[in-house]
Amino acid sequence: MKKKLMALSSLIAFCLIMTPLARAEGARGVEGFLKGKVTEVINTLQQTNQPENVKKEKLSKIADSLFDFPLMAKLSLGKTHWFSLSESQRKRFTTLFVKRLESVYLDKMVNYTNEEVTYGVASVSGRKVQIPTYLLSNGKKISILYRLYQSADGWKLYDVEIQNVSLVQSYRAQFNEILKDGTAADLLNRLAQPR
Repeated sequence: MKKKLMALSSLIAFCLIMTPLARAEGARGVEGFLKGKVTEVINTLQQTNQPENVKKEKLSKIADSLFDFPLMAKLSLGKTHWFSLSESQRKRFTTLFVKRLESVYLDKMVNYTNEEVTYGVASVSGRKVQIPTYLLSNGKKISILYRLYQSADGWKLYDVEIQNVSLVQSYRAQFNEILKDGTAADLLNRLAQPR
């Protein structure tokens, strides 16, 4: 019995020691992933010999490999509204939301030129990681918090907070406002309209 207790206490001590190490290793892995994607974006933006439409196409491919757009669509609508939509409305909403988000993302990205990006310390909570970053642009320091989770396909972004404003929560507030007095059809029609 004494041997079993000693073995159990050794196992617990080992787990207590290894858990922070595993978290640190996980944080380093996702930091490397994010830094690699940001470097791809910066390299694409710095290609002065490329037309804007080619840059946008490259940036779109990078974004598709980085963002979990369908999850962001669901989170932006919120549980109550998401489950009130029919299956076909959910698909339509997701398609329109992704198109809108990519358009906004690409339009903002092509305006950047020689900004510097620095990274803060990542925080890990289970399968989720938050990585604070800072964009230094024209003497201004813009804070960006990337929220990622470990999906079956690897690390994916599910929200971005810029200057303490969450992208997902901003869209949710807009969608709640439309759905307060309107219908799902009204929301879909608004999303389908050009920006």
